[in-house]
Amino acid sequence: MGYRIGDFLSGVTEGEVYCVHKNSFYCLLPHKQLLLVCDKGYGGIPFAISVASWSDCFDNTGVEKGMHINFKESCLNIPKADLCIYLNNAKVWYPENNYFQFTLLPDTYSNLDFVVKLCIDRGSKEGLGGLLNIHKNLFLDQKKGVADLNFLCQLCFDALCGFVRGIEKRDFYHVEISLRKLIGLGIGLTPSADDLLVGLISSLYFLQCSCSYSLGYVSSIGRMIYSLCSGKTTLVSETFIKHASKGDRYELLDNTMFAILFSSKEQLGLKIEKILSVGCTSGTEILLGILIGLRLGFRNIEGQTR
Repeated sequence: MGYRIGDFLSGVTEGEVYCVHKNSFYCLLPHKQLLLVCDKGYGGIPFAISVASWSDCFDNTGVEKGMHINFKESCLNIPKADLCIYLNNAKVWYPENNYFQFTLLPDTYSNLDFVVKLCIDRGSKEGLGGLLNIHKNLFLDQKKGVADLNFLCQLCFDALCGFVRGIEKRDFYHVEISLRKLIGLGIGLTPSADDLLVGLISSLYFLQCSCSYSLGYVSSIGRMIYSLCSGKTTLVSETFIKHASKGDRYELLDNTMFAILFSSKEQLGLKIEKILSVGCTSGTEILLGILIGLRLGFRNIEGQTR
């Protein structure tokens, strides 16, 4: 179980099933907190209980939205589904903090370009996937190619330009204006712009932990995202954004970013394939956010080097 679960369940005696999906379901706790129960293939998640053999455990349990949940004696119990998950012997997952300090090398940018190509070839073409082709234009404030993209990409591009420009100039007023336009933009359980923001802020925190250069603005951006997303998007998406924006880590994203910085293209390809498989468009949009965030961080590092 994720390292936040103990805090979540302290003093909690009941909840209800919030929503059910193919390989996961969410539990709604008091104070609008969500606890995720999911297949271990999603990797470590701070607020999730991960199950190694999902198909053996849950495929035929009949868990449904609205079912009552009891929490007692280290057990998550859904009586109507005849399901008990015992947590007393569960391993607690913590993110690793032993990342090597890195320096920018030509191979780093080569890996970024490789990820872009792989995402364009194999990622989702829906949602914000079209921005992959032109995401470098965000740093040039150029709209070339935007008119050829879907309406969601067009809406997001202008707000992203303002967000990137605001961060580079440390203009937090315009960062906030841009975030207000981005949070909740899109449809589905986790709207497209929210997925992008999760990838982006996660990558900035990752760089902050992994390099010796100053990225002191990251925490300020995180706090701003945290405060602005409350009630502005779906509860599931808000949960993921809030954890990412305060520096909580997701194993799948950490592994992907580590591979971008340090791995060969063959190893990197396997990590990218795994994250692209998340959701219908979410994996592609999270990767887009990671790419934008890494480029933001790299430009900051290059400026300090000069």
